[in-house]
Amino acid sequence: ILDGRALLYSFVSAPEVRVGVAFGSGGSQSLPATEWPGVSSWLEKLFTDTLVKTMVEPRRRCFTLPAVDLRKKAVGGIIYVKVISANKLSRNSFKVSRRQQNGSSNGSSEDKDLHTFVEVEIEELTRRTDVRLGSTPRWDAPFNMVLHDNTGTLRFNLYECIPNNVKCDYLGSCEIK
Repeated sequence: ILDGRALLYSFVSAPEVRVGVAFGSGGSQSLPATEWPGVSSWLEKLFTDTLVKTMVEPRRRCFTLPAVDLRKKAVGGIIYVKVISANKLSRNSFKVSRRQQNGSSNGSSEDKDLHTFVEVEIEELTRRTDVRLGSTPRWDAPFNMVLHDNTGTLRFNLYECIPNNVKCDYLGSCEIK
């Protein structure tokens, strides 16, 4: 239940779906019901695929509950953020870093030696993950961040941390409003 406003629901795994399609009345002695197994199996596959694409974890359906106006204004809150991992990071995917512009890095450097971290910021509040090595880093870093008034945008910044250097290269960002 989301703050009393909506109900999220889903299946933990793909449900078993059985559909039987028969044409004819079945009750009449002159026309017995005729089952079409090809149509039944096609419908079962269609229903199962649709359910898996829309209602099996981590996908969820949302049922909204009726809104209630309490005539109150929110003055703050807490947002729980967890930075989990990145996949297939490559220096070629981002803008040319300052090191490459200065010529101190050859173009054939391996992406497996990337040292990256994520900075999570909302307004003036900033949290940072630990530095992880490789093109597929895993941080698993949870943060609790306090929201004040109508704080608007949550930003994730990705940086490359150069070993034995104080400066970090900005690689990219993502915003959630």
